[in-house]
Amino acid sequence: TADLLAREVDFFTIGTNARLNAGTIQSFGATNGQTIVESGGEVSLTASYTTAENFSIAGAGSGGAASALTVSSGQTVIFNGNISLTAGASVGGAGGGDHNGALSGSFDLNKVGAGHWQLGGNNTNFSGNVTIAAGSFRVISANALGTNATVVTVSNVANANFAFRDSVTISGKTLTLKGDNAATSGSFTAFSVYTNTSLQSQGVWDGPVILDGTTIGMGGNAGGSSITILGEVSGTATTLNIRGGGLTQLSGSNSFNAAVVVDPNVSAS
Repeated sequence: TADLLAREVDFFTIGTNARLNAGTIQSFGATNGQTIVESGGEVSLTASYTTAENFSIAGAGSGGAASALTVSSGQTVIFNGNISLTAGASVGGAGGGDHNGALSGSFDLNKVGAGHWQLGGNNTNFSGNVTIAAGSFRVISANALGTNATVVTVSNVANANFAFRDSVTISGKTLTLKGDNAATSGSFTAFSVYTNTSLQSQGVWDGPVILDGTTIGMGGNAGGSSITILGEVSGTATTLNIRGGGLTQLSGSNSFNAAVVVDPNVSAS
């Protein structure tokens, strides 16, 4: 793998088996340019900063990194520029990525790595599906997932989740939760509201939810937070575990057969 150390250029093309190590805000040059990550290439973001760089990305990274944009452990990068998918692409890493610009493309987006990835833009030109293989995938805007009938899949709920980061309604999408939350504890759930002492989020999911596993956990992670599901909840899971301290409301015409277990200090209706 070729490692490139960026300094004073404003336009990059990262080819197959190449890696750009971007350790400072100046890594992408003196002005906000364009970085193209071809399939098999990778941008490794190794520090916390805010960038307005625009990215076009494809593929799952170089050298087994599993992501085209990889944020290192303990770091958070705020992406204020646009990200365009030129093919199916993976993002993530052990750190966090907060994307406030526009996401576009008709290809699928995969979230990998133990950190978080957050979408906050008006992503009306994104029409792909989303798979969350690991870590947390958060949304903070009504059009974060685009305007088409996007399918969001949490492929292993034991170590991955989908979360609202703010009070927002997501409509016309399908959420599929796969795996088993039985071994996880506390507020960790497959579907949750991410909140803290200064932000009590109320998330509304107006679309179907499919429970495709054994024990599936969902709920807020603090009192004052809530999840409301307006669509049908269906699937073959044996247990639906409401946990986390907030309120979970199932308001649709539901067809699931799972036993519902509500943890102490949690509200459900």
